[in-house]
Amino acid sequence: MTLGKIRQIRTKYWNAFKHGKTLTNVAREDDDLLTEFSDDINEHTLFLGWIDYALGLGTMPIEAQVYQAWYFAKHPEKHSLKTINIGPPMFPGILEKDPIDQKVALRDVIAWAFTRQDLIQDPKTDNRPLILW
Repeated sequence: MTLGKIRQIRTKYWNAFKHGKTLTNVAREDDDLLTEFSDDINEHTLFLGWIDYALGLGTMPIEAQVYQAWYFAKHPEKHSLKTINIGPPMFPGILEKDPIDQKVALRDVIAWAFTRQDLIQDPKTDNRPLILW
């Protein structure tokens, strides 16, 4: 996939979420676009957003670090890694779980990661609090 195509996919929904009006102060008409938005699209959008964040700041919150590992485990077709060096399997059987249980696994590993002082104190960890719904 070209960088241009990745950027097009990344930004497809951004303006609809960020702006109620166009640059000429006309109400945006994004209803049809937003009806296409799905949980699956959200996973990819969040992944790209956290990558952009990490590239810009050089750090990521623990939640985002775990999300990245979860994303790689859930979408092996999106990377060429033979194995993901994340220690013991964090998300065993993730592909066989339904979407709700996949997210429960994500939240459980995030909670576990917050018990790890080595992660919390790592200079690449952004420790500012996030709101996780």
